[in-house]
Amino acid sequence: MAEVLNVCSDSDEVVTMVNRVERRLLHIKGGKWVGAVAPLRICTTAEGCFAWPRMIETIEAFQVCNVPGTVRNKWWEYSLQGPGRLTATSSWYNNLVDRGTMCTFDTPSNSTSRVGVTGELPESADARILIRGWNGVGKWIQTEWPAASGTYIDGEYVQIENGVTHYTTNIFSSITGTIKPRTNGSVRLSQFDVPTATIIKSLAYYEPTEEVPIYRASLLPGLETRRGCGTGTSCGCSDNDRTQVTVMAKLRHIEVADDNDFLVLGCEAAFVLGAQAVLKERRNLWEESKQYWQSAQEELQNELSSFEGDGAIPTFKTEGSASWGAGVLNAISPGWPITW
Repeated sequence: MAEVLNVCSDSDEVVTMVNRVERRLLHIKGGKWVGAVAPLRICTTAEGCFAWPRMIETIEAFQVCNVPGTVRNKWWEYSLQGPGRLTATSSWYNNLVDRGTMCTFDTPSNSTSRVGVTGELPESADARILIRGWNGVGKWIQTEWPAASGTYIDGEYVQIENGVTHYTTNIFSSITGTIKPRTNGSVRLSQFDVPTATIIKSLAYYEPTEEVPIYRASLLPGLETRRGCGTGTSCGCSDNDRTQVTVMAKLRHIEVADDNDFLVLGCEAAFVLGAQAVLKERRNLWEESKQYWQSAQEELQNELSSFEGDGAIPTFKTEGSASWGAGVLNAISPGWPITW
């Protein structure tokens, strides 16, 4: 990359270009390139709706207790052929419904709690996180910042300190967004119930490089009442109260900063061509830039074709037989006697 940019290898421009190019390559339509798709298995007691780890951009396929299901987008519940609004207790076990994004992996469960912030390593004295949301009576939280300045901001700043939990002054019934600096260690958010003076549960676990945390969220109907994968089996989980969910996910780009940070993609030729495309864009040479992006896509496609080979039988995606509305049991043959 330094050679393409004609700069020293330790130049900040190298890191900037690597991040810019990979983000663009991952957003190419249909770009399930080598390294960009990976399986993830979790054992969860979540009550239906939960957030996925930061490296997941979208869910492509899923299983519950090793049984495949159907991934649904955000419009399915609003379709005239759909089931309507689903909840954690709905019985549609074989569907995973998109729920947009969340800034925490869990949400406050009442309107009498503050948010606790705990650091895991020593931080600078001015390290603080901004938490935004609504209070217990449905009012948007605003605070004076800096103190006694007469200037108000959306949300509330909370100090980040190693091994010490600092609490918000305001009650938070929901958290809509958080902004944090790059930190030395991870930062934990927890729900502290004021009447009982107890920490009810964890809300978030932010990695050091996260600055504006955002995670994809899904609803797994029936998960709240399902619990486990059947009598006498943990289905790979530590106890029968946890339900195993396995997904095939497309990964998102996570900013790299250090030499030992991992990239999602590993196709060197695509990065070189992508960098040249960006350089052409800077000079408003749009047609030449498109040609370079096309060449980068071809390199990724060639790598994918070589990686997958021709031995595997293609898998077709069809609607399952236990779907709401019309479905196709088998794309080739109906599989049952037809009577006219």
